[in-house]
Amino acid sequence: MTSLIFVSLLSPHLHGFYTGLLAQLSGTLGQRVDLLSSGDWSEDRRAVAAAEVDGAFQCGLILQQHPAYLPVAAPVPLGQGQAVYATHVVVRQESTAQQFADLGGGRWVYNDPTSFSGYVALHAHAARLDLPPGFFGAPHWSGSHLASLDAVLGGEADAAGIDSTVFSAVLRARPVLRRSLRVLTTLGPFPIPPVTLRRTLPPALHQQIQAALAELHTQPTGRALLREAGFSRFVPTTEAAYLPLLAEAAHADHWRHPAPHTQRSAYV
Repeated sequence: MTSLIFVSLLSPHLHGFYTGLLAQLSGTLGQRVDLLSSGDWSEDRRAVAAAEVDGAFQCGLILQQHPAYLPVAAPVPLGQGQAVYATHVVVRQESTAQQFADLGGGRWVYNDPTSFSGYVALHAHAARLDLPPGFFGAPHWSGSHLASLDAVLGGEADAAGIDSTVFSAVLRARPVLRRSLRVLTTLGPFPIPPVTLRRTLPPALHQQIQAALAELHTQPTGRALLREAGFSRFVPTTEAAYLPLLAEAAHADHWRHPAPHTQRSAYV
């Protein structure tokens, strides 16, 4: 039986977790399941867009652009009752900003223009607050949530929107950062990035993988793996759970690119 190939389009800090997770799946399924990484995010995304891999760990918004894949399961963060996450707007401790609107004209850094938590959610929130389109100034792309945090920490940026699961993992690894960084506000909750499978895989395999993920927390090794990554369990999920992200993206896009105001002729 051929092996199943997955790629990750999510934060690099989770690659170790995904490698261990797929090793667990290999034992359950009785076939090899590997995490492939080209070292180039754009190449990994191209492989998903072309449906060249069997599964992917990907953002719920990016999933909408990859119709060849279906979400089957999503992780539940520790302390949460549902498979949701959020965007933490992070600033340095000494920042004078007390609310989101205070950050207008500041130096914002984003992980990637396709990121929901690091980019789209910020703009959708600005739209709800009816802030001016130039609020965020010129964009600066860092390449990852971890790099965005480093930019804020080092004073190269004033604020960033950080995936709450990434921020929690960073604080677990480096608790001293609590003295240097603070969460100004939290946006969400939103449906958390899921495990997705290629639609053309046999339905029985979809069901088997979904069941294996849902039962992972019942096994000591699986439970330890989940907890180390900041999760308590996986729960089954569906396409419908991620549709609200499309509305958020549309709201953000309309705010960034408002329709031009048209004046009626005085002669009409």
